[in-house]
Amino acid sequence: PRLLSRFALDFARDGAWGPVLRHVERHGKFKFAIVSHVLEDLSNPTVVLDMLPRVADAGFISMPSKYLEFHRGVDGASFRHIGYIHHRWIFTISSGVLLAMPKLSFLESDPA
Repeated sequence: PRLLSRFALDFARDGAWGPVLRHVERHGKFKFAIVSHVLEDLSNPTVVLDMLPRVADAGFISMPSKYLEFHRGVDGASFRHIGYIHHRWIFTISSGVLLAMPKLSFLESDPA
């Protein structure tokens, strides 16, 4: 039986990755990493994006559609702002490159 490795860390902070990097140094990279619906919530998603190739050979990244983030009322609470109010980033892929654009919900709100 294989042991399950668990790490408790603030993965949006560069200095917090020490335990994971030490594990990878001792045991090698993980075969696969999954990052699902977190990058859009982070103040600095580049930390995670920079670390992923250092700790895993392959992976899967998932985030909400950019089209959803440009619609009003998607969270069911209000039509005053576009997309999910707590999301900080909108992601898209252009020519095979992942692009992150800051989402400024407070500028997009409808004061009416």
